[in-house]
This record gives sequence, structure tokens and C-alpha cells, in this order.
Amino acid sequence: MVRAAVAVELVHSATLVHDDLIDAAQLRRGRPTVAAAAGRRMAVATGDLLFSRAFAELARNEDSEQLQALSQASSALAEGELLQRQDAWAAHVAVERYMHRCELKTAALFEAACRLGALNAVDGSRELAAALGAFARRIGLAFQMLDDILDVSGPVERTGKARGTDLLDGTVTLPFILARERDPGLARVELRALGGPRQAEALCERIAATGALDEAREQALGVVAGAKASLPEILPGGRSELLELVADAGADRRAARSSPDRARRRVVPRRPGRRRPRGGTRTPGSGARCANAGGLPPTSRAGRRARRCSGSRCAAGRGGRWSPKPLRARRRRRRSAPRRGAEGAAGCRVLLQSPYRFPVVIDAWGGSL
Repeated sequence: MVRAAVAVELVHSATLVHDDLIDAAQLRRGRPTVAAAAGRRMAVATGDLLFSRAFAELARNEDSEQLQALSQASSALAEGELLQRQDAWAAHVAVERYMHRCELKTAALFEAACRLGALNAVDGSRELAAALGAFARRIGLAFQMLDDILDVSGPVERTGKARGTDLLDGTVTLPFILARERDPGLARVELRALGGPRQAEALCERIAATGALDEAREQALGVVAGAKASLPEILPGGRSELLELVADAGADRRAARSSPDRARRRVVPRRPGRRRPRGGTRTPGSGARCANAGGLPPTSRAGRRARRCSGSRCAAGRGGRWSPKPLRARRRRRRSAPRRGAEGAAGCRVLLQSPYRFPVVIDAWGGSL
């Protein structure tokens, strides 16, 4: 089960690295992307490495059906990206075509994650995998729809990117499609004519004024409701309620984005006798300092590897790294740490300082999980 989860997350991280490269994005969740920090070649190599590590991990389960599920999702991701490039700057994109694109580039990986979970379960079956896959596909579709809404409505402080970034890239999203139907003036707008972030933000204001955001949000919530209604009845007691919570959490992304620290905070038991460090943010109930109010337990293998790799303050607070030692000890260790080779240090910094899922990314870079 863990290997399947790692494989899905590695594929997800790889798609983000390559997607930022294709879009020439500078930020991902408010942090510099791999391409922005280290260049195109490093971004291509990093994404390729993550893809290869994903299938290497899943192959250890020795189940061809699991490999088929993840490979189909990976093919769908590539097809969805090609479809998005084909529709770039298009004057008219039908809602049905937009939905199909979202199913390919986003929902397919959600589906693979739930299918793999069902196939690895003790009482799993193909029927359960198909049912949970259909549920996850709807959740993934709603997730992408809400993400496109945030691109128009959310400021950089909440989304980690400027408003209208997708529009500047020529990506026609659901709010723009619906707004064109409501406002004839918007139907004549050419995305190629957008000169920069200010014009993109002005276009976002025009889209919001039409009420298209509310309509798009209602459609996304309707997809979530359909996903919850499709949950199979054969699930053990309590499992349906947990999956409904997952669906509701995806639908409530606006609230999660408005308070990221609260959403990411984890409560862990305090180890007796541990000195309470000074400075920084503490996770409630723990004596260890967490660099970004959430992350890995300091005793976990990935946590230890991350501390050794970062050399100081848990990668400067990025990626959920734990830093249980007092600030003074961390500074002393940083000054005395030996310098690594330029190539190795550069690659390490790219992964540690980029806004992706580091527990698996760091281990994949090190060559073992």
C-alpha cells in the first residue's frame, strides 16, 4: 500500500515539475519552481527521475493490474496536456471539451490513486476498485474546476500565483467559457492580446462581474455531490463517511487556501524529557520545532534524511521538514557542515527549496525509499 501511495505521489510531483516547465511558471504555491531555480535541463531531468522512480516502486508490488492503472493515468495526463496546448488561445471551447480535458489531466490520477488503494486492500476486488475509481474521477474533476475558479478569483497571497496566470498562458478555463456566454464583449476578447498581469487581473474582474464564478462553483459542487452519491455500499462501516469528508474537503478548497498553516498543522505527542526549543513555530502538543507548522515526525527515516540533506533549519522551513534541535545548535551545525560538491549541492537545493512533496522527492533523489 505504501509503495502504491509513493508511486502516485511521485507521478504527481513529476507532472508538476514538467507542467511548470511547459507553462514557464515562476511560482508554485508561492515558491520558485524547479525550472525557475535551476533551469530547463534540471527540471526535465528531475521530472524524468520522478516518473522512473514511481514505476520502479510500484513494480515491487509485482502486480500487473496496479502497473496498468498507473500507466493509464500517466498516458491520460500527457494526452490532457496535449489537448490543453491544442486549445490554447482558442476563441471558442465547448464546456464538454473542457470537462474532458480536466478528466484527462487531473481526474485520471485521482482515479488511479483510489484504484490502487482498493487493489492493495485486504478485502479489495476489481469491483471495489472500479467503484472507488469512479468516485475519485468525479472528485478530481471538481478539484480542477475549483482550481480554475481560484485562478480567476484568488489573490497571490491565497493561491501562490498571480490572478489570471492560466489566461496569460492561453488556457481557456470554465469561468472564461461561461463568462463569454454571458457577456458578448468578453466573447471578442483575445487572450493573446493580454499584455501582462495587470491586464489579466482586469480580465478576471470582468469575468467575476458576470457571475460566471458562482455558476462554475455550483457546477463543481454538483460534481462533488454526484461523487458522494456514487460511493459503493459494500464499503466497511465508517469508510463511506471518511470518503465523504475527502469530497467535502476538496469542495472547500477556498477555505483551505485562506489558512494554509491551519490546514497543514499536525498534532504529535510530545516526547518526555525533550527540551523545548526557542523561536520558530511549534506544533501544538509537541516539544519539537516544526519549520512550517507541519511535516514529518523527527524520528521517521524520511525526516532524518531531510535533516541530513538540508544541513540547516529543515530546508529553511519548506516542505514539512522537522527541526527538533534548538536554534543555537542548528546554527552551529550549519557553520561546521562540510561543503558538498557543486553539482550535488545544486541538485539538493533545487528539490529542497521547490514547492513540491518533499518526503518522497528527497528520498527518490537519494536513490532509495
